[in-house]
Amino acid sequence: MEILRVLGLVGQVLFSLAAVLLFYPVVRTYLVGLYCRKLHAESKGNKEILILGISAFTFLMMTVTELLDVSMELGCFLAGALVSSQGHVVTEEVVSYVEPVHDFLAIVFFASIGDPSPPGVTLPLGLICSHVFLLSWCRENSLHVFPTFVLYELTVLLVLTPSVVVMKFVLAALVLSLLLPKTRQYVKWIVAAGLAQVSEFSLVLGSRARRARVISREVYLLILSVTTLSLLLAPLLWRVAVARCAPRPERRSSL
Repeated sequence: MEILRVLGLVGQVLFSLAAVLLFYPVVRTYLVGLYCRKLHAESKGNKEILILGISAFTFLMMTVTELLDVSMELGCFLAGALVSSQGHVVTEEVVSYVEPVHDFLAIVFFASIGDPSPPGVTLPLGLICSHVFLLSWCRENSLHVFPTFVLYELTVLLVLTPSVVVMKFVLAALVLSLLLPKTRQYVKWIVAAGLAQVSEFSLVLGSRARRARVISREVYLLILSVTTLSLLLAPLLWRVAVARCAPRPERRSSL
């Protein structure tokens, strides 16, 4: 019976994703171009209108994906991808205005959770929109790592956290070793160190799985604890990788 319920959830998710994939090209072809041109014409000399317009479009996509029973963060990614599809000039203009909002919300979010992105890395527009969503999501969901739970499961966490970090580091390094030229092989260690931690989106996925009763409360708290601990390790891994692998001219800018 439990297997049938899980299969039903998987089928529902696949159907919803198919609906979103059909919705995306329609919006890209008939709506977003006209909307961006109108917004650009109305916002000349008034950046507030552009910020409000892009925010409204992001929240519209969030609402649509939520109505289609798909996560709202996917709607944020789609909003960023749709705006980015209008060309480099439009993307640069939008990012220049929206990025300060993203930075402020990121400070609030990562001050309590951790920073998953290496320093000096500029996030794409889709990630900026999704991080704007994450702060509002955090206010509605419990993100507390209970100290008593951490102490009780300390042995499990001390095994799981290094295992996940090492596995992600090794897999990323192996993939990048196949893609990078021989003269840039040192980059794989730096990028792998930046990708070794568990992303904060696992908190969103874990929360939705908990709400759908796919995982238990204990498993959700384990996901939350492992994610938080791996995020705390991220700056240390990044600095060690840059100090040991990056050429000297690139070390100062990376650190």
